[in-house]
Parts: sequence; structure tokens; C-alpha cells
Amino acid sequence: WADLLITGPLSLLAAFGIWKMRSWGYQLGMMVCGIYLFGSALVYISLLWNGAPYPLELALPPVVGIGFGIIYPIWVLRNPQLFRLHPEKVHLKRVVKRVRMEEALES
Repeated sequence: WADLLITGPLSLLAAFGIWKMRSWGYQLGMMVCGIYLFGSALVYISLLWNGAPYPLELALPPVVGIGFGIIYPIWVLRNPQLFRLHPEKVHLKRVVKRVRMEEALES
């Protein structure tokens, strides 16, 4: 039930925010990716725990969740300009220091 009540609406909101290229869409997308990764890992752990034979309808859908959970954050981190994100909001403090040093050197 948690997938239906929580992940479904969050996924729809994240999809709308990503479609409109809003920063909150990016953030919800990251949150949903975490839920997908956790849920997919939970399904595979329960399948391994219960043993063979694995029902095909339970073994294949988590692949999509794992794929989305890995590909989306990589895509966002490679294209932060799409969401008008500044490097200091996406990366660690080292990157912020480097950006500030570059700006100081340019002026």
C-alpha cells in the first residue's frame, strides 16, 4: 500500500516538476529515486530469502526502479543548468571553493 499511497503521487509530482524544469521537481525526483532503489532492493532481498522458483512478475519490475534510481541522478548531476541549479547546491564545498577561486582569478 505504501507504493500506491506515497510513491505514486510523488512520482507524478516529480514527473510534472521535471517536465516544467523546476528545482522542486529535481528534488522530488531524487527522493523518488531513493524510494525506488530501496523498494527494488527490498523486493530482491525477499525473493532471495524465499528461494527459487522466482515469479517473473516479481523479478523484472525492480530492474526499472534500479535503472531509474541510478540513471536519473547521474543525468541531473551532468546537466545542472537544466534546473538552474548552481554548483554549490549540487556538489560539495570543494567545488564551491574552486568556483569562487576561479571567479576571483578572472576578476
